[in-house]
Amino acid sequence: MIAQGNLARARHRSYALLGRLFREGITRQLLPTLELIDRLAVLLPEHFNEDDAAASHYHLFGFNVFAYEAIFLGSSEDQTPAQLGGETTYGVEQFYRRVGYITDATDLSVDHIAYEFGLLAHLAAAEADAWDDQQDNQARQMQQHQAVFLSGHLLRWLPAVSE
Repeated sequence: MIAQGNLARARHRSYALLGRLFREGITRQLLPTLELIDRLAVLLPEHFNEDDAAASHYHLFGFNVFAYEAIFLGSSEDQTPAQLGGETTYGVEQFYRRVGYITDATDLSVDHIAYEFGLLAHLAAAEADAWDDQQDNQARQMQQHQAVFLSGHLLRWLPAVSE
């Protein structure tokens, strides 16, 4: 049986990788890792060109998909227009504060998908450490934080990003 700490570390690495991909796109530094993941490796170009990859990433996330929770959840049944820095962004920021997650959000809003995956990576790493230290209650609390954030934030809008 795989130790719970190892599962939490695997989630940490997965979330961290997804966060980097959404923030940076495919880079020369990430390429070796992506090549090890069969489902991602088949999607990689045969000949990698870093400039082309950066341009594609910028075209997708700079002009076509604005991967911010507030953009996807800001307009709902109540017809509230999408607004970065508004109530949705504030809710994400408050959650980060509650769990002690500090971002370097200078170029992106804190509700950007890269930061949301970063939060989950942070919580999964804390969970792994707690399991390793036999702090079962702390580990379960980190699991609870992950579940609450996933259901209350990321999973509410992530499916729409892929459509």
